[in-house]
Amino acid sequence: MKRTIKDTVLLLCNPFEWGPLLRFQQRARNRYYDRCLHDRKFAQRTLASYLPLSVLQGKGTALDVGCGDGRMTALFRQLGYFAVGLDLRPSPLWSRHRHRNFIVGSAESLPFADRSADLCVSFLALGYVADDRRAVQEIARVLKSRGTLLLQLTNKNNLYSVVHRKLLDPQHLREYTLPEIERLLHPHFAVVKRWGEKVYVPICTRFFNYCYELLLGDRGKALATALTPLHYRGYFNVLAVKR
Repeated sequence: MKRTIKDTVLLLCNPFEWGPLLRFQQRARNRYYDRCLHDRKFAQRTLASYLPLSVLQGKGTALDVGCGDGRMTALFRQLGYFAVGLDLRPSPLWSRHRHRNFIVGSAESLPFADRSADLCVSFLALGYVADDRRAVQEIARVLKSRGTLLLQLTNKNNLYSVVHRKLLDPQHLREYTLPEIERLLHPHFAVVKRWGEKVYVPICTRFFNYCYELLLGDRGKALATALTPLHYRGYFNVLAVKR
C-alpha cells in the first residue's frame, strides 16, 4: 500500500509505531510475564509494595477480579495462594499458566460461593463495569470475615485528564476521586491504607512515560511519583478489610 506524506509524518511523530521499538516492547512484556509466572522473589518484591506481610504469607484463596492477561493471578500463585482469575473475555496468555484457574465471568455476578475467599484483588476493573456498587457487593459476599481487598482505580484528577478534560482510558465508564472510592466501599469495607502511584505526563503521554520508565527504572518511577501530589497521580490504590 502506498504511503502518503501525511502517513509518513504521523509515523515519524509516533515512535511507538516504529518496528524496532514495537519489537523491543513485545520482548520486554514477554520477559515481565515470564517473571510473573516463574520468579517467586519477583512476586514477593512486587506485591510487598501493595500488601502487608501477613497477607504475603500465601495462605488461602485469592481472587483476581478483572484479571486481564493473568499477571496478578500468577504473582499470587507464586506466593502460594490458590489463585483464581476472572475476566469478561479470555486472554490468549492464560494458556501459558501451568495452573489454568481462569473463569470467564462478570464482577457484577461472581460465580463463587459466599465467604469462599481470603483475598480479593481488582486492578482497574471497576472502571469498566456498569454497576460498580453491585461489583463491590459481590466482592464483599465472596470474601471471608476480615478478608482483604486490594483495589486499584484510575484517579479522576490525574494530570492527563485534568489537562485534556477526558478520561485517561477512553474505554473506562468512570474514574474516581478518593472520597468517591471511600463512599463506594463504606457499607462493606473499612479502609486500612490508601496511596497513589504512576505519573502521566499530559504532553506526548505515551512517549514520555515509556521513556522515563525505561531510562529511570523503578527508582525513577518512585521519585516521579513522590514529586507528584497525591491528588494528581495516575492511580489510587486502596487496601481495605471486610467489616
